[in-house]
Amino acid sequence: MFILFHRIKAFPYKTTYLLSKSESVFYSSLKPVCDKYGYIICPKVGLKDFISVTAKKDYFKWFSKISQKHVDFLICDKNLRPIMAIELDDKSHESQKAWKNDNFKDWLYENLDFPLKRVKAAQYYKYQEIDALFS
Repeated sequence: MFILFHRIKAFPYKTTYLLSKSESVFYSSLKPVCDKYGYIICPKVGLKDFISVTAKKDYFKWFSKISQKHVDFLICDKNLRPIMAIELDDKSHESQKAWKNDNFKDWLYENLDFPLKRVKAAQYYKYQEIDALFS
């Protein structure tokens, strides 16, 4: 009888937390404010999931610019209609690549006339400061 031995390799995937530690801290502070207004927080939503490309010509050129990007927090009304995007700017936003990506998002949201709020990552947040994002 021939027995075939092979090395058992570790499975290359595992589940993990959806939010980083700094995102989780912000989410915990954002939630009571959103609850007050009846808003729903959708974390890490792909831009392609709530922004559509309207150009038929060069569709894939424009789609490729948003297809691999996400927003940290998309704030929606009770019907899941997006009303605001929030980017949490932490240390990961200091690289040149991140700066370029941030500039693109700023340009995109401005041209969509869609509110984008940038929040500097912190260890804690004051309720009033987060509430001010919605006024």
